[in-house]
Parts: sequence; C-alpha cells; structure tokens
Amino acid sequence: MTYPEGWHMASDERAEQLAGKLSLAIGQQHFLYDKHLRVVAYRHRYEMDELLCEHPDEEDVFTLVHLVWSLTSSETHRASPIVELHGCFQDFLDYEYEVQDRIMPEEVSGLSFPLTGQLNRPLSISQTEQLNSQIKEAEKQREVLGK
Repeated sequence: MTYPEGWHMASDERAEQLAGKLSLAIGQQHFLYDKHLRVVAYRHRYEMDELLCEHPDEEDVFTLVHLVWSLTSSETHRASPIVELHGCFQDFLDYEYEVQDRIMPEEVSGLSFPLTGQLNRPLSISQTEQLNSQIKEAEKQREVLGK
C-alpha cells in the first residue's frame, strides 16, 4: 500500500508497540474496545498523532485514530483516542486528500477533539457537552483575568 505524504508504514515491532499503547488507552465504552486491530501506519504533524489501524478479520476495513497522547511518549492520556474515520482504504485516502490537508483552526486552538472530521455531520452529544464545558471553563478564566 502507498500512504499519503507524512504517513509512515509501521514495522512489525513499531506496530506492536503502538497497538499496545492504543489498547491501554481504549476503555470499555470505546468503539474500538475488544476489536482485533493491526497498526499499519502512523504520523505526527501539527501536534497531532494518528494511527491507521487495519481490521484483519474484515476485508478492507480501516480506522483512523487521533491520539490524545504522543507517539514519542511512554505515557498514555486518560482521554480515549478519537476515531476520525472508519471505512475502507479508499475512504482513508479520500479523507486525507480532501479534508485532512486543510488545517482547521479548531485543531490548532487547543480543543480536545478536532472538528475536521465533523464537516458533514453534527457533533455527538458527548462532543457537544465537552465543547460546552471547554467554553464555560474559558469564560471562567476570562472572568478571573478581568477581561
């Protein structure tokens, strides 16, 4: 397979390391919990680490995962990884070329979840609650600073 620019094919050793960290970060409520995954590629750009995982038990099924922890860190974060895309390899390529190459301001402004993958669908209830929580926290901080 040929991956878009910036993506690196995961060696067997690197794939095992990343899969181990990913499995530690996935909780029971996560979409990927208890799924058989194989990390096939990874990238780090703009403070955004991502994994492309193949579902070996299914034909041409991949999941693009946005990580809330760094590939270079031995630690995992308490928040679960965010599924950016779930589909076939061509869906991944289309996503990369049509959406991901446009840097969305929300991604670089510190939101805890990117809105890039949300262009054609509404936010989930949990994302809306999380966004509202972040807005309230920002408003409190602004009040404390007297602005």
